[in-house]
Amino acid sequence: MRLHKKFGILFLSVFLVDIGGLSLVYHFQSLEKTDTAVVDASGRNRMLSQRIGFYAEQIVRKRSEEAKAELQMAIDLHDISFYALKNGGIASGIANDVLLPPTPKDLLPVVLASEELWQQYKERAGVIVREPTVINGETNPQVVAAIDFIEKNGSEMLRKNNEMVAAYVHRSQRKHRNILVIFSAVILIFVITAGFISYATRRSILQPLQRLGIGIREIETGNLDYCIDIKTENEVGDLARSFNEMAAKLRTSYSSLREKVREAEREAENVKKFYEAAEAAAEQIIITDADGGILYANKAAQQITGFPVRDMIGKRPSLWGKQMSSAFYATMWKIIKDEKKTFHGEIKNRRKDGREYVADLYISPIFDANNNVKFFVGIERDITKEKELEKLRVDFLALASHQLCTPLSGIKWLIDTLNRTILGPVTPRQKEYLHQIYRINERMIKLVFDMLNALRLDSGVTAAKREKLSVAALYGEALVMMEPAAKDRGVVLRNAVGKRAGMMMETDAAILRNILECFVSNAIQYSNSGQEVILDAQEDAAGITLSVQDSGIGIPAAEREKIFERFYRASNAKKMRPDGSGLGLYIAAMLAKRIGAAITFASEEGRWSSFRVCVPLWAG
Repeated sequence: MRLHKKFGILFLSVFLVDIGGLSLVYHFQSLEKTDTAVVDASGRNRMLSQRIGFYAEQIVRKRSEEAKAELQMAIDLHDISFYALKNGGIASGIANDVLLPPTPKDLLPVVLASEELWQQYKERAGVIVREPTVINGETNPQVVAAIDFIEKNGSEMLRKNNEMVAAYVHRSQRKHRNILVIFSAVILIFVITAGFISYATRRSILQPLQRLGIGIREIETGNLDYCIDIKTENEVGDLARSFNEMAAKLRTSYSSLREKVREAEREAENVKKFYEAAEAAAEQIIITDADGGILYANKAAQQITGFPVRDMIGKRPSLWGKQMSSAFYATMWKIIKDEKKTFHGEIKNRRKDGREYVADLYISPIFDANNNVKFFVGIERDITKEKELEKLRVDFLALASHQLCTPLSGIKWLIDTLNRTILGPVTPRQKEYLHQIYRINERMIKLVFDMLNALRLDSGVTAAKREKLSVAALYGEALVMMEPAAKDRGVVLRNAVGKRAGMMMETDAAILRNILECFVSNAIQYSNSGQEVILDAQEDAAGITLSVQDSGIGIPAAEREKIFERFYRASNAKKMRPDGSGLGLYIAAMLAKRIGAAITFASEEGRWSSFRVCVPLWAG
């Protein structure tokens, strides 16, 4: 039989025995309360009958009118208790006002005998209370007769009350004896049942569990070949068989487990290598929780900031930060926490000794299995010296470029003076030389101009303006400006805007004009005679896209990623025009960023190129 059925029967038996015992105890307690109340009520009547005699004597013999109230109270209490005992009810003040049962039939003769005398006793006592004690100086005969009756029958009244008390006590003792016999029988049944349950428990559970415990300890020590010998068809037997099956499965999976342990050891070794690499890195590396509290900082962090690593742990990077604007930090947190992307930017910090430094900062969020940010990894590289060198380089180039402008402008003026024959006539051969010198000088001026533009953009001194601009007017100016160069190269410029010429935008006109001139100039220079350059524009919800497409030499696929780098020129462009500066597209890209525009391009080497600038509805 299954254990749950065996123990179900056993526990049901125990439950029934317990319920019977509890019911018996409850009945015994209730009976004891009731019997106690009955005995107390009859005992109080005995005491009250004595008080009635005492108060009556005080009133008649000692003429105490104050005792009448006490006498009436004693009469009322005796009457309430007596009839509560006879008919059932509550005797006020007895055993917390327990409800008394009616007098049993076997005790009724005793109660009736006492009731007859009590009625007479009560009537005489009532006369003493109601009638005046003295009339015309003499004791009231009715009162005298009443006190004589009470004194004569007081002992008889006391005897009858004693008989009632004795009868109730005897009956209570008899009931208690009967209950004790029943209770003893219930205890005996309970002891027998408990012994049977103990025996059944030991045989069905404890002994098999001991064997099961021995088997478990064997398995814990690694003896997976041990078999637990329990063949009972119950839950313990099922558990033993389950342990045997588990041991068999453990044997089969032990080898794979060892492989996983070795894999975990290799991963731990990789983590150790990562830690050693991070500690040896020259860049500052910190790891923070999702709220920015520092969990780890490498040695370079201490070297760069000047703060010991132990002072960083638990703090925030603001320990050496807080040197940038609140907008900078708001943007940074939005990118790494809300957009969950990597942030990259330059940041100014302050070392422990108070010196400021500039760092190139990368912050990347690390996610848990639910794609929630778990922590952040921040890498800082101190670029203070690089910034100082860059500033020196920019200052040097600015000075050099500025110093070049003066002699170049002077050369241009001298060439113009010679061409106008102010200093004398010029032969055709001399004019040809002057023309070549003029062109070389113009290229030098253009190179210096491009270098100055690049320097201004790098330093961020130029600011975008906001003004309304017509696409038609912009293209018209570009065609007028670039038409001479196109004719010189034999290239045809075509405006394909047509009916879309009414498009308007708000941006910096000078910046956009420079970008467009760069596109058109490149298209002309790298196209052959007879080819066409097309200017077009399209408007959509994002803004207006201006495009310049040529049929020239195109851009090699392997070099397209570098086309916007400073001083970079494609290999086929160098062959076609060796004298280019490589600054045009770099400047155009910088200018586009300045007005919030984006430059894209497409090309096929040897066939065509198309450069586009997308200007938002408001750019700048």
